[in-house]
Amino acid sequence: MYYSYLTALSNGDYVIRTETWDNGQIGDAGSVTYASGTYGLTGSINSCNSVIGKTSVKGKELRMAFDSAYNYLLVGIPYLNNIEIFDPYSEALAVHLDKKNSRITANSFTTVENNCRLLASLDSKGALPLEGLMDARVWVETAQPDSVVKRHYQFVPAINPTTANARVTLYFTQAEFDAYNISHANSKLPINSSDATGKANLWIERRSGSSSDSSGMPTTYAGNLLKINPDDKDIIWNANFSRWEITFNTTGFGGFFVRTPFVPITGLSENSTALAATLFPNPSEGKVSIQTWEEHGTDVCIYDMQGKLIKESHIQEAGISDISLGGFSPGIYLVCLSSGEVFKLNRL
Repeated sequence: MYYSYLTALSNGDYVIRTETWDNGQIGDAGSVTYASGTYGLTGSINSCNSVIGKTSVKGKELRMAFDSAYNYLLVGIPYLNNIEIFDPYSEALAVHLDKKNSRITANSFTTVENNCRLLASLDSKGALPLEGLMDARVWVETAQPDSVVKRHYQFVPAINPTTANARVTLYFTQAEFDAYNISHANSKLPINSSDATGKANLWIERRSGSSSDSSGMPTTYAGNLLKINPDDKDIIWNANFSRWEITFNTTGFGGFFVRTPFVPITGLSENSTALAATLFPNPSEGKVSIQTWEEHGTDVCIYDMQGKLIKESHIQEAGISDISLGGFSPGIYLVCLSSGEVFKLNRL
């Protein structure tokens, strides 16, 4: 049986002192655990969330104090004549190729970490709550990809991978948004915490399944593509941790990417250099065909000349695919492909 004592802190968080916690074979070594007053804390006591005693039957001697000016916890260990400083706001984000296989409990909040590095947070809730084992991975590309932020994620549950429900929080740095914005000057992600336009531009692209070559890149997913538009109030700059926290609901899992809509520039004409795709017939009365050589598929977005997105489609594999123009008024449209091509289409 564990004996724990809870202390509420001035910043709304709390501390749990468990004097009878066993540190492996060291009985009653004790621990002092820091927990968020907003999200709570689930999982086991470890060095990522606690100061841990190292001597048998000395857990009851651990003492704590909270420094509200710097938001860190001081834990006194009298028998070692030592004070340990625990900084709850020093948690680093996951690095390239970090992964964790976690067991998720239905209707509970889980923080997914690897070696004290934060991957994501998952709040299992909904009609079919996420549960069971789940493989979580993160990639952080060295070079900026063409169409998505360089930090991207994959979550593959063992149970109900296409139908499970959860509220997910993903984490990003401002530097990662800045790198994306360099090549997307006409449709930027937030440049600071008060950038309402950047928040409105941000959306999540979810691709079902898992990456076929373990690169995690968008075109390596064979499953369906879904656009998720997070509520702007759930796109938060956490100044304490110096990171963006983006929270959204999802039904089904797979690869998750942050990007913005493509916004065409007035007067933009079709590519004149060698293309990785062709579009025909053009002009067209009812449908167009697109021939691509991208074996992992191509995303297609069609815009009017005011920049409004009219239609989205995904071509699964290389070859010729037909796209209906039913419902399109006569006029000029821009057909934009994820491989970089832009075609000016004349709908008769």
